[in-house]
Amino acid sequence: MPRIFIAAPLDEAVRSNLARVGTAADARGVRWVDEGSLHLTLAFLGEVEERSLPLIEDAVYAATEGETAPLRLAAQGLGGFPNEQAARVMWAGVDGEVPRLIAMRKRLVGELRSSGFEVDQRRYRPHITVARFRSPQPLPSRINKLQEFGEWEVDELQVVESHLRPSGPRYVVRADVPLVDD
Repeated sequence: MPRIFIAAPLDEAVRSNLARVGTAADARGVRWVDEGSLHLTLAFLGEVEERSLPLIEDAVYAATEGETAPLRLAAQGLGGFPNEQAARVMWAGVDGEVPRLIAMRKRLVGELRSSGFEVDQRRYRPHITVARFRSPQPLPSRINKLQEFGEWEVDELQVVESHLRPSGPRYVVRADVPLVDD
């Protein structure tokens, strides 16, 4: 069964800037996210049946209905989950039209749930995962946590399939859903 999530793609320049964090960090026990795999997740569904993919795509279309312009976002700042002293994940923060992003995500979750899908109940904290740590550790001291990585416009959402591999996940876009009708 495919492992599915809904994401907003990042601009190429933003991905490139985020990928440079690893070269400055000089950290051990870190698995850096491949530049081509950097994205902003809106909803993670996990394993779903192949025949359910059209329902997921329909939910994304319904959630974006009425949008009239691309979503303007910026990637800036670095932090860690669950915290910066015992991080398992290093993330880049998201700024810009975040209230609009959160409202869209709320509509998306509602549409997915009404179609019978389970979506994580935790509070949504928009972020871009940059690295994962093998064991909890402080964020590398050599990184500038206040970096700005650039702005971009989100003009589509993607239904993405994740293939887990020992070398890291490989993502395949299963559907592109335009945010604004042409």
